[in-house]
Amino acid sequence: MDLPSDQTIRGLLKSTVNASKISKGVQRRITSERSEERLFLSPYSQASVELLVVLDRLEGLLASETSEALGAPCLNIATENSLSIAWGPPADDFSPRAEDGMNRYELQMAQQLPASSLMGPFRSIFRGAALSFTVEELCPNRTFSFRVRSLDALADRGSEEEEDWSPTANFDTLDGPAFQFDNNPCYLGASIFLSADGLQATYGSNESWKTLLGDQPFSCGRNSWEIRIESSATAYLFVGAATREADLNTFLGGDDFGWGYIGDRALYHKRTKLKVYGERFGEGDVMGVCLDLTRGTLSFSKNGLDLGVAFEGLGVINTALYPAIAFYNQGQQVSLVTSSFKCPGAGAFIADSPVSVGTSEARVLAHVLGCIKSRARLPSHLLEAAFEEYVAWGKRRALRYPTREGFELLFDTSPEALKSVMWQSEGEACLSWSRMVTPRGLGTVIGVANGQLWVHVDGEAGAWLFSDGDIKEGRALGFFVPSDDAGPLPKLLEDDAVEDGALESTGAQESKEEMRVQQESKESSEREAPRPERRVMGALEDFKACVDCPRWNAQADAALVRAVNEWCDKQPESAAKTPWNISPGEAWPLAAAAELRLRRLLGPSWRDASAEHLCRATLARLVFLRRVNHLIDRCLPLIGLGDGLQLSSRPSRQASRWGEAPKSLGLAVGPPLSTWSNEPDPDRKFSNGAGFGLGPLTAALRGIVFSSTKKRVLRASVVRTMTKAKKAEDEYDYPEALPIVMLNRPKAAAGRNRRDPETRLSLSLFGQLFDELHFLEPATMRLGYTHPMDDGQERTFKVKFEGEGVDDYGGPYREIFSQIAGEVQSIEQVLKTESNATRRNAKQCILPLLRPSPNCAFEDAPGNDKVVVAPGQTSNSFLEAYNFLGQVIGMAIRSKVFINFNLPSVFWKGLVGEPLEGLEDLRAFDQAAANMAQHVDQLARDRATDKIDETELAAALSGLDWSTKHSGGTDPIELGGSKGPAQAVTPDEAKEWAEELTWTRLHEADTALFAIRDGLASMVPASVLALLSGGDLEVAVCGRYEVDLDILKKNTEYDDDLPVDGETVQRFWRVLESFEHDERSAFLRFVWARSRLPATAADFVQKFKIQAAVGEGPKQSPDAWLPKAHTCFFSLNLPRYTTDEVMAKQLKYAMYNCIEMDADFRLADNEMTGWDEADEKDAPI
Repeated sequence: MDLPSDQTIRGLLKSTVNASKISKGVQRRITSERSEERLFLSPYSQASVELLVVLDRLEGLLASETSEALGAPCLNIATENSLSIAWGPPADDFSPRAEDGMNRYELQMAQQLPASSLMGPFRSIFRGAALSFTVEELCPNRTFSFRVRSLDALADRGSEEEEDWSPTANFDTLDGPAFQFDNNPCYLGASIFLSADGLQATYGSNESWKTLLGDQPFSCGRNSWEIRIESSATAYLFVGAATREADLNTFLGGDDFGWGYIGDRALYHKRTKLKVYGERFGEGDVMGVCLDLTRGTLSFSKNGLDLGVAFEGLGVINTALYPAIAFYNQGQQVSLVTSSFKCPGAGAFIADSPVSVGTSEARVLAHVLGCIKSRARLPSHLLEAAFEEYVAWGKRRALRYPTREGFELLFDTSPEALKSVMWQSEGEACLSWSRMVTPRGLGTVIGVANGQLWVHVDGEAGAWLFSDGDIKEGRALGFFVPSDDAGPLPKLLEDDAVEDGALESTGAQESKEEMRVQQESKESSEREAPRPERRVMGALEDFKACVDCPRWNAQADAALVRAVNEWCDKQPESAAKTPWNISPGEAWPLAAAAELRLRRLLGPSWRDASAEHLCRATLARLVFLRRVNHLIDRCLPLIGLGDGLQLSSRPSRQASRWGEAPKSLGLAVGPPLSTWSNEPDPDRKFSNGAGFGLGPLTAALRGIVFSSTKKRVLRASVVRTMTKAKKAEDEYDYPEALPIVMLNRPKAAAGRNRRDPETRLSLSLFGQLFDELHFLEPATMRLGYTHPMDDGQERTFKVKFEGEGVDDYGGPYREIFSQIAGEVQSIEQVLKTESNATRRNAKQCILPLLRPSPNCAFEDAPGNDKVVVAPGQTSNSFLEAYNFLGQVIGMAIRSKVFINFNLPSVFWKGLVGEPLEGLEDLRAFDQAAANMAQHVDQLARDRATDKIDETELAAALSGLDWSTKHSGGTDPIELGGSKGPAQAVTPDEAKEWAEELTWTRLHEADTALFAIRDGLASMVPASVLALLSGGDLEVAVCGRYEVDLDILKKNTEYDDDLPVDGETVQRFWRVLESFEHDERSAFLRFVWARSRLPATAADFVQKFKIQAAVGEGPKQSPDAWLPKAHTCFFSLNLPRYTTDEVMAKQLKYAMYNCIEMDADFRLADNEMTGWDEADEKDAPI
């Protein structure tokens, strides 16, 4: 049967699937969900984005080989909030292909900048075969620019030119109100009724507060509006502003997120009456509100009379503000006076901000990730954008910096860019590190983004913009001029300031010496590297030749990103280093150190390249990966990662996008990178089959995602999924919703001697905690609460130790996680009976959830101290315990309690769905099995190449059959399914046997791992887990293996009696540096009830405190006294020991002998429960 032509398929596609309509609907849904500030959008939106990706791919495969020149877009219909744009070939070209949609087009839009007449950068809003598109959710009375091009012309030519775009056309939305009352059901109370036009609100309840917001955010400019009070029997009515986080079920100003002015002359914020203000207002009055975000003030007027500034300091708010009112009495009614609106900052659009992302960016990302996976040619426009950033980076004129609202932008820090926005007089100069006077106070100039000046004002959370109008008006009032104030210099700018020799002009004299030392250190590290100008390629074609995907592969990309991530994690918190702001001088040594590994991964394509050329290419590829990460960072809410991470509690989903889940994958969401094609093919087009959706591609390429992005998403997911307990009336009382668990440690100690493994499990601390918590809803276990005495430690439950007078102010809470980890991994020696009735000495874990890895039997084996999940424990009771173990791990992540789980890579990779790498992962816990599988596989290869004959292979396979043993198992298990365990392995089956052995051992505990992953996913969203690698998760749970004393020093505070440069403190650090790793871990357990440090300095929730010993005894005879630790407060009372040897001896004695917690209060005799059981001894097991 003849297949239909491409033209027929495209015609059928267009007649049955309206991609333009789908795109508009999805974008509308995205806008609505984004207003709810979700971390990840709904599965419906994510699946719709995937559908658009599929349609893009299908249209790309069927693209026409010719295209028509395009004229400027034209306007079909304009409304207050939408523009309908059309385009097509010139009037003299009536090609039927255009009418039939045989060509694909890209439409881009630029928006008028906030509070400015300037236009922002273009961004893609539509890709497809349609000849028109309607842009919705626009602000009234704004100007927008449009341009269009044919994608088929690009595909045919293989490159991009500026001439590809049509002439630009500008269109305006119609006049209308800048905002209305928000009718989103998520924010509109049931007792508030809005008019059809959204300009009037009426309250239907009585004597209960309800707050109502406007539907547009304000983030910049001077904005004013008026509200007419149509009806109100009392003065209980608020006007003002609030953030989206405000509690709408209380009055305006009843929390940290609202600022309200009530009708009886009072201002409220943080549920506090700040002061008497203004005049009383009520029915018939017109109240004016002026939100001046240039100055950070909120003012009010009554019937045209200015009442003055009510609130100041709103510039420090790290999110947008909304107009707000609050009702109390039934029948209250207010109306917006639209003729009074002057709101240049309403719905302000900032390119590259989270609110600017849409379906077009997601579809571009899918295409780029597909190219990386398939090693296909990259889009020229992306390479050109990366090259521009690369050149600016090489010249130190590009900076990624956080904004006040939390997202990061790339800034142009060149003097030329700053001059273009500063309205400077002749001879004036402005640099990105200079200090400046602004209407909100002194600040540091950051740079230019979207054609506007951004300044980090002192005390604010990040940089924020000032429009050209703000600057022009402000300069007339004495603002936006240089300042000699010393002020704090943001760490991200210090290198630029030093390099430009501009420290003196900043006035930051106190940091001059520190900067000089840093600069000398940097120069020393770069001495062997080429000069800065030689590190950067100057030609676009050279850049493309080195960076394009046919010369790279995903494994090399992941290795490069891992090296940069690890370097950044080791830097002090004050340096604020991320892959986004690493300098060329810092990146060059990393590239040089990774040269050999990259050559091995990249293969023959770089065999003849010099070391210097490969390093320059590596830096160029790093900048390209920064562009890719920028896209990933923006598009993450649209990516359905959670669908691929299969949970045992739900059926397999989205098989068409993720591909079927073959037996070989186990818990993974796709094949390992090592199975992808490693042969460069410049003409290859990436596959469009299963596994090439946006979600699968992102999960498969998780190794190229910067750790800073992963950490941000993990932290945000914890906050967004947190259950907040209702506070008690007294802040020192615990909320009712906080679970209180009773644990009996003597009972757990006695239970270790029981014969029955399940009884030991039940009596253990893990079993007791399981009994206390496992029946609770996961939402309760996601509770986040910090008591005023907890010193910042967030908790999900409170611990009470029976028979011990201990108060849980954080120490016992952390201790229980450490004790559980030690309990489930505790190993003992036993006699085991083999299948042939012989007995042998063996090791086993005291609790039956884990087993010592086979490598524990060999001193020289890698990971000989690791344990593995016990295979074969598949009863419901054990699966419930495994599920709870996953929840314990999740609670530890949420509470930032690092615990020492010494498990191999197969465990961590399984929990996040990362593919296993065969022998490498097997060798991590069973070296003997990995060596055997590798040996047999090599024999099969040798036979295939005639290096050995069949007789030699058969002799080598003698004694092998189709069976093996699990970790710690004694009974043989079958390999290969239908082979039969007693059947001998033939030479033809050698390769298959090696593969079956490897697979069986790697997946021996998948059932238990699925249960653990179920529990973990109830604490941490599956969408986040699928973004992490196994190593990322291990670090998030366990912290860093090595106790980094440099990080600990930077997070240490000292008592006034023990100065940092004093002999006692210096002796302490010398002694600690002399400790082995295990001794350092024991010290941490002694002072903080945890055995590992956080991964980075930024993860510390408490500072380590070194304090002088208390009492006359330690002061008079310090060498005779032990140090005293307070685990709740991470503090150490340290006597002034006279020698290093004495201090080391006393510290070690305390670390290993004083591990129990001192009582905080005395118990009555009838409260001393459980201690009798600790003396009971069963017969030996």
